[in-house]
Amino acid sequence: MEANKIYQAGIRIAMEKDLFKNIQRDRTFEVVYNEYQLLVETYQKRKGEFHNRFILFDLNWELIGSFWDDDSDGELERVESGDVELDFAQNLYSIALQRAGESNRLHETDENQKIISKNSSRSRELAGVSQ
Repeated sequence: MEANKIYQAGIRIAMEKDLFKNIQRDRTFEVVYNEYQLLVETYQKRKGEFHNRFILFDLNWELIGSFWDDDSDGELERVESGDVELDFAQNLYSIALQRAGESNRLHETDENQKIISKNSSRSRELAGVSQ
């Protein structure tokens, strides 16, 4: 936990000095809900197989916890870090997935996996195409 505090302090200092750049990932969705920043990242394990990482921050981007949905079925299986109960995190993860769906960023595969769809505006930016 001490290493995480040092890491967060380093990021905060870099942001204050405008030296920090947040890499925008194609399969990432973030939303503010009450006093939390909710972040869902989809990773592809193998062709057609995905898993989601759910990361919970406070409004100052202090890490509260991170969790894995190993088969992208909408149910968190394990805690990666933090002291948050899995049931509490599951509730917020469900809200994040719902909001992703409302923003047309959630895709459900034929295998009932709930994954964040690629950010098409980011893909166009990478290709040099303006909006």
